This record gives sequence, structure tokens and C-alpha cells, in this order.
Amino acid sequence: MTFPSASRPDDRAADQARVSGADVGRDAPPAEAVSLADLIADSGPLPPDAALECVQRLAERLTRRASPACDSLRPSNVLIDDDGEVWLRDPSANEPLQRATTELTDDMDSLGRLLAFLSTGNGGHLDAGSVVDVATLPPPLPTVAGRLFSRNGSCYRSYAELAREAAALRGLQVELATPLKETAAVDVSFEPEHPPLAAAARDVTEPLPMHSESIAADRREESEESPQADVGDRNWLGVAVLVLLVLGALAAYAAWG
Repeated sequence: MTFPSASRPDDRAADQARVSGADVGRDAPPAEAVSLADLIADSGPLPPDAALECVQRLAERLTRRASPACDSLRPSNVLIDDDGEVWLRDPSANEPLQRATTELTDDMDSLGRLLAFLSTGNGGHLDAGSVVDVATLPPPLPTVAGRLFSRNGSCYRSYAELAREAAALRGLQVELATPLKETAAVDVSFEPEHPPLAAAARDVTEPLPMHSESIAADRREESEESPQADVGDRNWLGVAVLVLLVLGALAAYAAWG
């Protein structure tokens, strides 16, 4: 881990709070990283596999943080870069970085709410009073989201529980039809008068295609490439016409008889 400015203890503490689970050498989110709130607003809900991968990476990152800031799991505070790496926005300057606690409150319980937000696009602000009906999530997320809530519905969770859940998520086998890296690969441009690092200057210029639309397009391409479907339709039509002719002949014979 390297620090941009070792002479400033605030910078050093902030850098220690954002250790990347994929690349320890990167001590700051890249300039092109966008928040999950912006990504969902511009592109709609994520496919279930991408939403699950995002929560998996975030859970692993939280197990490495010594003292996560309160409410750090709001969609506006979770960033994702073009490589699909998940980051947490820096805690505010007036937020104490070193907390003398071994328990999580909003952060831990928000994992399930964040998964619901990524999958449905509902509830941009996550607070302790939010209620999520995990049964309405697309499969296999209801089972996963259930693991991210405490058994008695409270928000009081421990780091040990978080570590166990992160391990359980890593062991869950899900076919990633839409990897998070592809989902996060959005075009980002900045206004000339804004510096590149200004998060407010981000502008997602090309919305992501919805997962259902891409599946429908693939099926249309398959039907166009394969003529077997057309041949089968014509065969069934011929059989139907033949049956109608036979029935008509029988009816005519019965009428004359």
C-alpha cells in the first residue's frame, strides 16, 4: 500500500480505509468510477448475476475495513470502475475514521437492501427503517438476500457474521451471464470546464441494454439463422389443411348418404 502524501495523516487514514480486494496496489478509486446510484439511474436495474457479484465484492471489501463509516453502503457511496472493481467513497472529513467498536449497524444490514436496490432500482436512499420484500427479487437473489439480514430482523451484526456471509457468497455458484465488468463498462465524458476528478461532472452517455432485451435479441438472431423453425411451421400447416379436407369430405359423404 502506498500513500500519495505521507506527510498528511488524514490522507493516510483515508487511504487505509479503501483497500481494494482485487488490487492492493490501488489506493484510490479511478477518476472514471461511477456510483451505483448513477449507474442504476442511467441504465436501470442490474441483471441478478451482476447484482450478486457486486454484493459479493462489497462484502469481501468490508471484511478488510477496520472501521467502516456509518451509512457507507448507500448507492451514492459505492463506486464501480470500468474493470468491475467496487470501491467505497471516502468518509466525510467530519466523520471519525477510527471507531472503537467491533459491531456494525446500518452497514451490515444494508447489504441485503443494497442487493434489492441493484436488482429492482427501488429505494435509492437506504436507511435503518427501510423494508425490503426479498421474495420479489429475481432468482437466486431471495435466498442470498435472506442471508444478509439478521435472524431477528435487527440491524445489529458483527464482523464475524459479515466474514461468514462473505465466505458463503463466494461459495455460491451462479452462472454469470452478464459479468459485472461488462455491466460497468459505460462511456463516461466530462465537461471541459470541470477537472477529471470531479465526481459531479460524470455523464453516462450510453445507457446499458437491459438484460431481458439482450436475451430477446439473441433469440431473434437464432431464429433468423436457423431455417428449421420455418420448415416445421410449414409442415404443421400442411397437416392442418389435410385434416380439414378429410373432415370436409366426410361431412359431404354423410350429407349425401
